[in-house]
Amino acid sequence: ETMLFRSVASVSKGDEVMTSGGLLGKVTKVTDDYMSMQVADGVELKLQKSSVAAALPKGTINQV
Repeated sequence: ETMLFRSVASVSKGDEVMTSGGLLGKVTKVTDDYMSMQVADGVELKLQKSSVAAALPKGTINQV
């Protein structure tokens, strides 16, 4: 299966992303250097934006 990846620099609220550590989640907040990502219901992680390896097409998380 081929996945299309968008530029990590353009990540915004609502995007689905994968971190360099392999975590998948939906972006809930973005600042200049940091972001928050929901990985499960009621579970949000705060990360450096630089830890994002890829911005995924919408719906990817539901397919995994």
